[in-house]
Amino acid sequence: GDLIDELSLLPQCQAVLQELAPYFRDGIDFCYGNHEYYRGLPQITAMLEKTPVRILRNSSFRVQGLPGQRESDRPFYVCGSDYSFAKEEEAFAAERRRYTEKALQYVPQNAFVLFLAHHPAFFDETFAKNIPLTLSGHTHGGQFALLAPLVQAVGFKYLRGMFKNGSAWGYVNRGTGHWLPFRFLCSREVSVFTLHRS
Repeated sequence: GDLIDELSLLPQCQAVLQELAPYFRDGIDFCYGNHEYYRGLPQITAMLEKTPVRILRNSSFRVQGLPGQRESDRPFYVCGSDYSFAKEEEAFAAERRRYTEKALQYVPQNAFVLFLAHHPAFFDETFAKNIPLTLSGHTHGGQFALLAPLVQAVGFKYLRGMFKNGSAWGYVNRGTGHWLPFRFLCSREVSVFTLHRS
């Protein structure tokens, strides 16, 4: 999520996605962040639908045809949630649960699941369901290292990096963008995960 803020740059964004898509053999998956709603959800969605990017909005798809994938392997699903704007803590948790349930509704119990959620608060839900790996962003990692404790105190217990709960993992990416045009002791980040058969 939070792909683009300046709608006048949508044609350039579309061109970049179309040009680079062939480098991602297994596809590009996307879930909405808060800025898609702030800036223009219909325009951004229309642009993405002209690219090979898969939009996951409380939905899932089964990944097939991976190199070395065997018929006997656990089914592999990618799920993605929508962004929740619920205000009160209880309402926010309830909406996260609804979104998570909806994203998982067609996923078999024995599947390996990679879950995409823009807001890392979804880790509470995916950890409760023992989802192997959830990827998120939203927090910018705090952006200013000295402010990280304050950012966590106002409601981001999963601020940046890897978190584990039993056999479930969640990772909060620091992102490549920013709130202000600089960062302090919190660099931009592009993460690469290599998944291995257990």
